[in-house]
Amino acid sequence: MTQFARRIGCLLALALLCSAARAQCPPGDVLFNTQAEVDNFAATFPDCEDVQGVLGIFGSVTDLSPLATIRSVADALTVVPNELTTATFAGLQSIGGNVLVVAPELSSLNFPALVSVDGDVVVTTSPELTSLTAPMLTSISGDLFFELASLTALNLANLASVESITTTGNSLTSFSLPALVSIEEFGVFNTSALVSIDLRQVTSLDTFALSNNASLSSIDLRNLTSAALIFVSSNPMLGTCCFLASALQSADPANVTIADNAPGCSSIEEVLRICVAMAVPAVGGLGLLIIASLLVLLALRFRLGYLAN
Repeated sequence: MTQFARRIGCLLALALLCSAARAQCPPGDVLFNTQAEVDNFAATFPDCEDVQGVLGIFGSVTDLSPLATIRSVADALTVVPNELTTATFAGLQSIGGNVLVVAPELSSLNFPALVSVDGDVVVTTSPELTSLTAPMLTSISGDLFFELASLTALNLANLASVESITTTGNSLTSFSLPALVSIEEFGVFNTSALVSIDLRQVTSLDTFALSNNASLSSIDLRNLTSAALIFVSSNPMLGTCCFLASALQSADPANVTIADNAPGCSSIEEVLRICVAMAVPAVGGLGLLIIASLLVLLALRFRLGYLAN
């Protein structure tokens, strides 16, 4: 190799090394308390993509757009600012730990590219938050909890798996998770505007709980076949609970509560009587007698179960 070629090779290697250094994030956690720190970070690490620890947003941070190059966070994402009104993590695709968002001035939280979270997601104490979107998110390995009084828009259209979902006191009119297949626990409590829930792909649950939802009248759980614990109470507009019929036939009576809903879903016996009858086509007298006998046996099974406990 000529001396000239060696010099060219050294220059190319140096250029690649410099480029790689610019693309790297600093080691460990990346924490911001002021907007100046965010801006300086973007200037110092303009191509930072993979944060090796925690990414934390605190204090007086007001603009996250300089962090658009970040595509992964190895540990937790913590967003606890005082003044931030819109949070968009434009390039973020994966989070390796828990997500915590507590932001009193935040009105919009967006993850347009996020695909996976390896931990829990908790969004709470953010009274101004009206919109939460993560349209590409497919999996949360832990729990999803949100308590957001002003929330009117939720987009988790591709979420397929999560350990549990719990929400209380939001302003959604529709809670739709059409891609969700794998979930262990689902609970919705204390809503005034929520009319419908769509969990059409879910086949089994460990826990299903609905309580104190003033406007809830429609639930799509058409494929549900089993639920270990069922609690459906104080939903005054909910009069159709046939989505529970299959699960009720195999459930432990001690773990089922259906009460104080609209007529049609006011008791276990009522749900079984209405829904099993609806599922059977017109039959003759003998068929009706068999159906009636089955209904009596099912109702008696639940009644005896409650007395035993």
